[in-house]
Amino acid sequence: MRHRSISEPRIRQLLENQNAQTRQTLDRGSSLTLDSHYYKGLGHSEGLLASDAALLTNQQAKTLVQGFHKFGVFKDAFARSMVKMGAIGVIDYKK
Repeated sequence: MRHRSISEPRIRQLLENQNAQTRQTLDRGSSLTLDSHYYKGLGHSEGLLASDAALLTNQQAKTLVQGFHKFGVFKDAFARSMVKMGAIGVIDYKK
């Protein structure tokens, strides 16, 4: 396991002590709520995945993460993304 991207000691410890039956939420504190908490935590190096930490290594992505700290900004971008995803055609290989 690579530890370079995990700077939050508590998360590192959770990962080191996990087993196949262990589940970990990606957004500690508000995993059942649509909010911007994930991005606030990510801004404090509390990302759980390597891809989370990678967002902070690119200035354009880091700017997005910082903007998503504000729930209104996140909510609007999330809504636009859902509309775009709804327009993706479903591939039906049975036809």
